[in-house]
Amino acid sequence: MTKQVPITTTDNPDTIKPSPYPKSLTPQLTMTTQERTLAISPIVTDSVAHNASTLSNIRSLTSSLFGIASGILGLESYAGFLFYLAGTLLVSLLVWAILCRREAGRFFQSPGADLWAGEVVGGLSSFVLTWTLFYGLVRA
Repeated sequence: MTKQVPITTTDNPDTIKPSPYPKSLTPQLTMTTQERTLAISPIVTDSVAHNASTLSNIRSLTSSLFGIASGILGLESYAGFLFYLAGTLLVSLLVWAILCRREAGRFFQSPGADLWAGEVVGGLSSFVLTWTLFYGLVRA
């Protein structure tokens, strides 16, 4: 069997001698802030993908529902778009309060971008589509 040699040797517990090995072979003990954060709470990519997919499905469904509601209510122009923005903000608030339990940082890498501002423009097309469809059906 080979003898295991410690990286640092001490004769006296108060003094630490430098390693006899080259510096390139000794482990680096310095970590960046991001590495320290990931070591404490690692990010699981499957969970991040699942959370993003769930949030995308919620936003797609609610943007269509907001389009149906604004079409039935007969909203026009800026009132319809303000209705969409208010509804999107409400959905983000509900997801934050109910699904994330007010700790969005545990579920998303960047909560501000993913939860509050994510896919606001992406859901706008389905909102406008259903808004004009139901507005035309109700007013025709």
